[in-house]
Amino acid sequence: MNMRVGLVVATVLAFPLSAQTAAEHIGIGDREHKAMNAASALQHYQAAVQADSNSADALWRAAAESIDLGQFD
Repeated sequence: MNMRVGLVVATVLAFPLSAQTAAEHIGIGDREHKAMNAASALQHYQAAVQADSNSADALWRAAAESIDLGQFD
């Protein structure tokens, strides 16, 4: 029984139950942008691009936030 519980716990920890989508990262990034947390907003926009590299919303928001922060690389 303890072995089963350990296996279940290990499986749950190995695979996140709720990976965030590009849309979710964009929403969080937008909230951070409105709160004037540009660095955090950029991190979420970049995560959105990683989740969906074809997302025009994620791409332009990441680009705009990079310009605001002066990060052009």
